[in-house]
Amino acid sequence: MLEFNKIYNMDCIEGMKLLDNNSIDCIITSPPYNVGFRKDNVKYLEYQDNLSETEYLLFIEKIFLSLKRILKPTGTILFNFNYCQRTNDLPYKVCLKAIECGLILKETICWEKINTTPLTSQKQLTRKWEFIWLFVKSEEYVVYKKPIKNYNSDSQVFYEPIYNIIKTSAEFDYQYSKIDKNKFHNATFPQELVNKLLNIFTKENDLVLDCFSGGGTTLVCSKKLKRNYLGFEICKDYCDFTEKRLNSIPEKLEKWF
Repeated sequence: MLEFNKIYNMDCIEGMKLLDNNSIDCIITSPPYNVGFRKDNVKYLEYQDNLSETEYLLFIEKIFLSLKRILKPTGTILFNFNYCQRTNDLPYKVCLKAIECGLILKETICWEKINTTPLTSQKQLTRKWEFIWLFVKSEEYVVYKKPIKNYNSDSQVFYEPIYNIIKTSAEFDYQYSKIDKNKFHNATFPQELVNKLLNIFTKENDLVLDCFSGGGTTLVCSKKLKRNYLGFEICKDYCDFTEKRLNSIPEKLEKWF
């Protein structure tokens, strides 16, 4: 088992081989969307993101099989994905691949974004939301909803309603997207989004994994909310950047969220 509360500069498939079976409480992650048709490919720096669909789905299959193995029976996977210009049906093929790997789809969460880039094509609608699929490996999975009083029954317990649309006030945390003047991570999670997911699907001291850590927002929010965390990121620049963010968090925080 790897040491907790660190980010590792390595390929996540190789990294997850070092994790024990049934060891992770929650996985919050977003893979590359296979959109690397641009020559500059600034989104993922020196790494190409332009596999064939067959190659990409084989890659995704390896990811889901690894996630299933390391996830606890009580655990949850929050897997973010989006449409891309190359193929509009890719998200559904990715979701189906998870099911084929033995994961159970329990919910499709809509992450509604504010500052969405308009699509000006005649035949495309501008997309204001992205998928966040909730996958589990067992019906033992846990959701941390508060019980509410039921005035009509002494035995039946009801829980607070939590809706499957999460609206964030900003599309990106721009202050955490820029590494230097030439290097950006354009797919940074808003902290607001990760905070909400952590509060619904984890408790203090749970172990949270982001296997495509990017700018490190999942790890930063986990640390602030007193969760243990692990991250894998193939790009060393992003790893170094994430470590700076983590090290800047004070040991004692006021209430964060």
